[in-house]
Amino acid sequence: MDTVEIIPIGIQEKVKAEVAKLLGGATIEKIENPQQLVNANDLLKTIKVSRKIIDQGRKDLKDPITKKGKAIEDYFREPLASADKLEGNLKYVMVTYERICEAKRVDDQKKRDEIARKERFRIEEQARKQRHKEDALRQEADDKRREAQKTKDDKERKRLEAEAKKAENKAKIVSDKADLKEHLAENVVSSYVPSEAPKLKGFSSSVKWKVKCVSDMKTFVKHCLDNNELEYLLIDEGGINRVAQAKRGTLNLPGIEIEQTTVGSSRKDKRNG
Repeated sequence: MDTVEIIPIGIQEKVKAEVAKLLGGATIEKIENPQQLVNANDLLKTIKVSRKIIDQGRKDLKDPITKKGKAIEDYFREPLASADKLEGNLKYVMVTYERICEAKRVDDQKKRDEIARKERFRIEEQARKQRHKEDALRQEADDKRREAQKTKDDKERKRLEAEAKKAENKAKIVSDKADLKEHLAENVVSSYVPSEAPKLKGFSSSVKWKVKCVSDMKTFVKHCLDNNELEYLLIDEGGINRVAQAKRGTLNLPGIEIEQTTVGSSRKDKRNG
C-alpha cells in the first residue's frame, strides 16, 4: 500500500514543514566560543521541538492501530489456543496408534524372522553334514591313492585307483549338493511385514532401515587375490546401511535382512502472524 494512502494529508504537510524547518535552519559545525555554545543549545531545543511534533504525528496514527491489533489478538487468542489444543490431542492419539501398530508390526516381523532363521539353520546344518561327508570321501580317496602307490600288485593297484576315483566322484557330487544347500540358506530371508496403520495425507511417520547379517557363512567375504590366495574381508555393515536407507529398504543381498523401524510424528504447521 502506498504511504500517501496511509498517512493523512494534514499530517504529511505538518511533517514536511518541520523537516523543512530543520533542514533550512542554521547548522553548527564547530564551537569556538561561549556564545556559539549558547546558540547550539538553542538550536538543540528547536530540533527537539520539531522531533516531538513529528513523533506525535506518528503516535497519532500508530496508537489506534496498535490498540486494534491488540484487541484482535486478544479476541482470537483463546479460540486459536482451543483449536491448537484439540489438534495437539488428536495428533497425539494418532501418533500413539501408529506406534502401537508399529510395535505389533515389529513383533510380527520378529516371529517371521525367527521362522526364517530356523529354516536357514536347518538348511545350513544339512550343508555342514554334506561338507563333513565330502571331507570323508576325499580323505578316503587320498587313502586309496596312497595304498595304490605302495602296492606292487598291478591288479590291486588298479582296484585301489578305481575306488579312489569313485570316492572322488562321490565327493564332487556331495560338494555340489553342499554348494546348493549353502546357496539356499543364504537366500532364506523373511519378507517385510507392513503396518496396519494406513498412510495419511498431512500426517507423516519417519522410517529408518537397518541391515542385519543373518548367515554365519557371510560374516566374512572371500576375496581372491592375484596370486590365487584367499583373503577374508569383514562386511561393511555401515556402508550397506547407507545403501539400504537410500533404497528405502528394498536392498536384496544374500545373507542380509533389512529391519525397518517406524517412528510416528506429525508435521508442525507453519503459523502466520
